[in-house]
Amino acid sequence: MNIDRYYRNAAKINLNGSLAALIPALAIVIGNILIFKQNELMLLAIPFVIYSILLFQLYLRWYKQSIAVHRELLKTKKRDCSFDETDHFLIFFQNTQRPRLFLFFPNGSLAGTIQAERGRKYGLFGSEQLYTILDAKNEKLGFYQISKNHLVIHVYDEEEKYIGSFEKKVERNQLKKEVVDSTGRVVGTVEGSQIFMDEHLLNMRNDSIGRLRRGWMPLEWADLFPDPNTPVFTLSNRMSMNEKLLQFTILVNEYFIQRH
Repeated sequence: MNIDRYYRNAAKINLNGSLAALIPALAIVIGNILIFKQNELMLLAIPFVIYSILLFQLYLRWYKQSIAVHRELLKTKKRDCSFDETDHFLIFFQNTQRPRLFLFFPNGSLAGTIQAERGRKYGLFGSEQLYTILDAKNEKLGFYQISKNHLVIHVYDEEEKYIGSFEKKVERNQLKKEVVDSTGRVVGTVEGSQIFMDEHLLNMRNDSIGRLRRGWMPLEWADLFPDPNTPVFTLSNRMSMNEKLLQFTILVNEYFIQRH
C-alpha cells in the first residue's frame, strides 16, 4: 500500500461517518413531523448535521490529497525500502474500532503497521493487551505486550523470544522512561516535552538513538506528505532489527497507552 491509498481509505472512513451522523438527524426530523410535531425538537438534529458537515469536509480534504499524491507517485521513480535499510518513518494513527498505527517510508510506500490483537492468545503472552508489528507484506516482525498497569511494555521478536522492555517509573516525583534489554540492562532513556510531541531516546552515553517529533519534516517529503505536522520517527543508523523493535516501544506507548 502507498500513502495515496491510505489517504483514500481515510476519506472513505470520514464519508461513512458523515452519512452515519445523518441517520439520527433524519430520525429526529421524521419522528417529530409524524409524531411529536414540536418545533423545538428540531434543534436536537442540529449537532448531528454540523458533525456530518465537518466529516464531509474532512472527506473532501483526504480525497483531494489522495488524488494529488497519486499523481506525484506516478512521476516518482520509487526505490524499494525495508526496515533494515531505512531510519525514517512517517506516522499515521487510525483511531477506529480497531486502532492501528501506519508506518510509511519517505518514498510513500508502506513500511508496516502496529495493531491490536484483541481477544486472542499468543502462547506465553496470555490474555493481556497484545500488539503486533507487521511489515508491508503483513509478515510478523514482533510483538508488544502491555502490562495491566500500563507501566511496562514487553517486547518479543517474531519467534516470541523476549528481547527487552520499555518501563515507566516515578523517581523523585518525576516520571522516568527507560528501554531495557533482555538481560535487564538499561540501554536507553526517554526525554520528552510536556507541551508538544518531541520524544528523544538517548543511550547511556547521552547520544541520540531515536526521536519522535511533530512539526519537523524535510521539504522534499512535502509532495507526498502535505501536512507538515505529520509525526516523524527517526532512528540512528546501524541498528539491528531487535534494537529497532525495542525503540518502536516509544510509538506503542505514545499512541496505544498515552492517547488511548
